Formats: sequence, structure tokens, C-alpha cells
Amino acid sequence: MSSSADFFAELGIQVPDVGQENVMVACFANPTAHVREDRNRSLSVHLPTGKWNCHGCGVAGNAYSAARMMGLDQRDAANLAKRHGLFRDDKPRMPTERQLKAWKLELLGNEKLLWRLYDLKGWTREAMWRCGLGWNGKRLTFAYRQYKPGYGTHLKVVGWGGYLPGGNPKCVAKGQRTLFPTPHGDVDRPMFVVEGEPAAISVRSCGHQAIAIPGAGGWRYEYVPSLVRFKRLVVVPDCDGPGRKLAEQIKECLPHATVADLDGEREDGWDIGDEIAQAASRFDGPWLHRFVGSLV
Repeated sequence: MSSSADFFAELGIQVPDVGQENVMVACFANPTAHVREDRNRSLSVHLPTGKWNCHGCGVAGNAYSAARMMGLDQRDAANLAKRHGLFRDDKPRMPTERQLKAWKLELLGNEKLLWRLYDLKGWTREAMWRCGLGWNGKRLTFAYRQYKPGYGTHLKVVGWGGYLPGGNPKCVAKGQRTLFPTPHGDVDRPMFVVEGEPAAISVRSCGHQAIAIPGAGGWRYEYVPSLVRFKRLVVVPDCDGPGRKLAEQIKECLPHATVADLDGEREDGWDIGDEIAQAASRFDGPWLHRFVGSLV
């Protein structure tokens, strides 16, 4: 058995012995984001290095990050990875603001792609620009930003993602995944809280404020200070068990929030982005604004 397989076994993750460098296991990073908690095994592990990537939810990392996700503290996670020869300082490089701007301009100049995204998702040029979307030639790009010590009032890029409608996976993320976009806005207007970055862009394309939680299992109590100041929070969960569980967690931490379930009978993951994309093919922009506003 390889040292990587031994390492994962100590975490309670059984790696199949199939004589290959890359093996598939159930997603341990974010199982609730998958149908039937990922019993079909969508996470691949590279045994020589211990690096892993979930093809379903897009989360990726190394041996150390796997140990952290399984509940070990920083010291124990580092020691376990080192003991199995898997400790690597491979912190992903963040794109510079100059690079992000170049990607934004690339998207803005691609009229064919802009129209395709409007036809497919109902996304407007203005919403994509304001959310910082770009195009790196392979995927739509966006950045996660946070205030960091030593940066004053400036936001630091802590992670970035790539999205491709119909891709496999649809979304990949590097670095720290957090609220998207950064929660600024008019505190007197409704703020829609949705699951997944694409859904936030869909709502913003209808002229409303929206913040995305990074996945069904992505809620953190540390998000409360950023959201509690908005007087009207409207949580729109995905139509499945994990999505509604996320809504319950948010409601528990932010009691003044209201939950708008799109269809209580559905369990197929249908979300507000799907609803908007479907409506956008039949109705104009002002109607979409009123449609989303009716959820308040």
C-alpha cells in the first residue's frame, strides 16, 4: 500500500487498491453537496502526491488540506502529512489585479460569448462586469476577496474560481472560497442569499442584490457580520435536501431572514439560476426584475 493510501486510511478514508496512480473515492470535502452524498465516488486522489480533486463540487487540495477537512488542527494535519512524506508547500498562486482586469476586458470584448451567456443563463453584461467576471480562454473567471490584516480597507484576493456551463466539473476553485461577490450594497434593499456563484450572477442580472454561499456545505458563522446589517435577507435555496438544510442553517444564525422555496415538491436541485434562465428565454428584463422581486 502506498504511503498516500496509508495516510488517507488514518483519516478514515479507504482508498481502493486498483493498481493505478489515480483512484476514485466518495467526496469527503463537501459530501452534502452531492446527490445521495456522493455514493458514486466523484473525488479523484493522486496516490503519489496525495493531491485530490472532486469532479462533482470542484473542491481540490493536498494531503494537508484533506486532514484539515477531516477535523485535524493545523499542527496535527501538518505532522500527519509529513510523516507520510506528503507535506508540500503548494499554496496556489493568486492572479494579480492586473490579470483579473485583463480577463474582464477579454470577456467584455467577446460579443459572441456575452450573447451566448445571455441566451443560456440570462446573464447581462452589466451584472457580469460588476461581479468581476472574466474570460481566460478556457473558463469564466471570478475572484474571492476579503479584508485582511495589514491591508487596511483594501480587499485582498484570497481565492479564485473558473466556471464553464456544461463543463466537467462546472466550477473549479483555487485558494479560499468565500462569499461572492464581496457583500457590499444598499442595506435597505433586499439582499438575496443563494447557493453557488452562478446563481448570484443570475439574480444580479435581474437588477437585484445577491450574495452566494460557496456550496450547500459552505455556510460559516463568520459570514454573519457581513450579512446581518442587511435589513431584508431573502434566502432562496436549491430544491433539494442539502439546499434546504443550508437555508435552515442561515435562518438559525440570521433569524430576520426569510426563506423563499421555489418549489417545495421538487428534489432535483433546481435553483433560482435555472428559474431565471428559463424565464429569460420568454420574458424581457423588466419582467424578470418583477419576477425575482416577487420572492421578497
